[in-house]
Amino acid sequence: MPFLRVHRSYIVNLNHIKNITGETVCFKDGSAIRIGRSYREKVRKGYNDYLLGELKK
Repeated sequence: MPFLRVHRSYIVNLNHIKNITGETVCFKDGSAIRIGRSYREKVRKGYNDYLLGELKK
């Protein structure tokens, strides 16, 4: 399972993300957490890479 650190206190499973908006990760169950400032660019890139990999399957 693919995991990604989005904050110094949070590591998330990419399979459970509904979308990423600005500085928030929204999950399929309706919950949301903020992305740490220093992680924002890495999270966007990591999630986009994950989505592209899923499309290629």
